[in-house]
Amino acid sequence: MTRRGIWPENWGLLYAAFAFSQGIGLISSWTLPILAGSLMTGLQLTTTEVGLLGTIEFAGLFLASLILAQFVDRGHRKRIALVSVVIVVSLNLVCALVDMDFTSLAAMRFATGLGAGLALAIGNATIANAIDAERFSGHLTIMLVAFMVVIMPIFARISERFGYQGVFLALAATVAIGALSILFLPDRPNEQLEKESAGIDLGTDRILLSTAGLMLLAVALLFGARDTFLIVIFVVVGLRGSHLRPSQ
Repeated sequence: MTRRGIWPENWGLLYAAFAFSQGIGLISSWTLPILAGSLMTGLQLTTTEVGLLGTIEFAGLFLASLILAQFVDRGHRKRIALVSVVIVVSLNLVCALVDMDFTSLAAMRFATGLGAGLALAIGNATIANAIDAERFSGHLTIMLVAFMVVIMPIFARISERFGYQGVFLALAATVAIGALSILFLPDRPNEQLEKESAGIDLGTDRILLSTAGLMLLAVALLFGARDTFLIVIFVVVGLRGSHLRPSQ
């Protein structure tokens, strides 16, 4: 039976779901405007290059999340979560401490996106372990608003004082804090809910096609489009201009 009330049914489960779906999976997307400004100032990158970095990282996230979503119910969520944390933390540290050209940085951000995509798939799957997934998603939304109110001013101040290196280090630290939620992460789907829904055969794609999963994916797509759409237009216009110049 669904539990009612204003408080979450399971604080540990809520922490784990939020940490991996938002604090690890989408943290780069939420902080992209701040990171973009620090990269343009610190590495003298153009708006086109910064936009491409964001698009490349988001492509890795999208790809890894879609691939893993179909197999996430087979268990080993904690192991996959640990792998995702190691990837995201280590690569953000590399981006902060090692001087790289644009191509190398793009490769690092794509690999970081792959790690974040694994975390996003784990976080979305964890939502389905809740007794009331829709209500649980509402609590996640409230946590996201509070998280943004707290984290954005902190990242802005870090960017102002320490540049892009500080932002990458802050990303690594935030992910490391979120990694503590592995202790509360369920390794498999909720068996009780599985038995209750035994009469409905949704197959292994139910996490990918669930309302909550699709809504979170839609939000990620919209935020990604918001931060990169204008950059894509600049790239297209620039390419068309480069083709026209020789003929003039």
